[in-house]
Amino acid sequence: MAISTQKAMTALEKSYFLYDPISQKVKQNSLILLSKQWPINAKKLTRLCEILLFIHAYPQDEKTLLLGQKLILKISNWLKKNKNTNDVFQDSSLPFTKIITQFSHDFTYFLWKQKDLEISIDSFDSDSISINQFLKSSIHPLLREETTAELENEDLLQLLSKNKKNQLGFLLTQAAQIDSAPYAKDQLWSTLKPWVQITGLNQEFSLLHNQIPVKSFFYHDSILKKPDAHQIIHSLLPQASMLNEAELMNLVKVIKYSMVLSFRETDPISYMDIHSLKFYELDRGISIAIYGLQASRQLALQSYIGYSLFKNGLPVSYGGAWVFGEHARFGLNIFEAYRGGESALILCQLLRVYHQVFGVKRFEIDAYMIGKDNPEGISTAAYWFYYRLGFRSIDPKIDKLASRDFLKIKENKKYKTSVKHLKQFTESDLFLDLNRVTHASRQSLISKVIETLQKTFHSDAVQADLQAQKYFVCKKEQDRNAFQEWSLVAYAMGWNQKPYQQSIQELIDLKAKDVVQYNEKLISFLKP
Repeated sequence: MAISTQKAMTALEKSYFLYDPISQKVKQNSLILLSKQWPINAKKLTRLCEILLFIHAYPQDEKTLLLGQKLILKISNWLKKNKNTNDVFQDSSLPFTKIITQFSHDFTYFLWKQKDLEISIDSFDSDSISINQFLKSSIHPLLREETTAELENEDLLQLLSKNKKNQLGFLLTQAAQIDSAPYAKDQLWSTLKPWVQITGLNQEFSLLHNQIPVKSFFYHDSILKKPDAHQIIHSLLPQASMLNEAELMNLVKVIKYSMVLSFRETDPISYMDIHSLKFYELDRGISIAIYGLQASRQLALQSYIGYSLFKNGLPVSYGGAWVFGEHARFGLNIFEAYRGGESALILCQLLRVYHQVFGVKRFEIDAYMIGKDNPEGISTAAYWFYYRLGFRSIDPKIDKLASRDFLKIKENKKYKTSVKHLKQFTESDLFLDLNRVTHASRQSLISKVIETLQKTFHSDAVQADLQAQKYFVCKKEQDRNAFQEWSLVAYAMGWNQKPYQQSIQELIDLKAKDVVQYNEKLISFLKP
């Protein structure tokens, strides 16, 4: 008796994350049956695609991988031939389907320039400013009369351009005229609040095909759930891979598309300095790209370094670290389809990269990641995920409470931490010390600045700014924000001697050129 499609789907649901011989056979048989027909119900097909992504990232063997790839191709071809189903699969990020979303100006501008995308304005938020208001600051004088004619948005766009993609391009290029003031441009674009409609012209723009090439696949006989964090983090990191221009540009596109297809955006990806990108090929099919921000977007003292982590070529995790010498605030995000995989190993490999590339010795995790204002963190008991890898609560009282509760878990496998305790744990951020930190934290410098403001200037920040900036003469306009922040810190710390001023100038110059060298010099500068 033939197995029904529904039974095959159910069997795959129960076996795709298991790696024993029976589950292996069930997976293969289910994939064979589903390749002949599959549930075209949007919800079921979307779920099937999530499972296929997991199988691609964590394949048990070559046969299972190839069966999964065959089914992915069949689904992609079906969607291409049946574009009338586009509305049914809207925002699914499947091949040849449309998504409607909002992004920053720079990210939208990047997408508009891609030849493999069809992108246009879909609508505007009800509380957005009118295009008339938006254009008054930038439009050509010959057209300005039309911007005061109080035309509705759609009529004005039709007047300026009949081609929908060109309409979006017109608005983007108008806003780009104030690139020299990036934050003002961001604010202007955010008040316009445009929604854009995006459709891939080929299958690469989709969750199923957005991937980088791999030299060889890693096959799993199990999911590694309890890695040796210390051993991995301190294992010698290989040299960064040498990428030619084509490989680099493809990697950047896959990274950026991974955000679009998941309706997310981060500063290091939107404002990426591609010349800072480093790519590391590691164990068990893992590879990691790290990258900094464009000079105009960089923070003055710390460095916001983003990452994208790939498993067998698929982007499975993204985030970043705010690096300040040997300190770093760190954020971990894993795309939904890959949760239940090797999350602990992923975190360890990321810490390994930041520790060995930047010299970070202390990592801190925001309490949000364990459940503060984040119900999912509570429901998944995320605190214990980090605890088992060596993270501890910064607050000693919370740490003592957690250690008692963890002892109960070890003694009784049926014991579960109460929601009350899990919520208490979120009252403190987490930290992981890999070694003794040799210099003050950024927060301690900020505290010193606040203390100086209160004692010396009676909390008059303007007067403090004016007095502090007497330390420096800012020679470059693009360095003004950095000088302002550095001057306040220098004043509070008493760094008014010429050698300090020279070193700070060197740090500011180096920040825009090489964030790795900058952080090395920063560590040396901050050491007592």
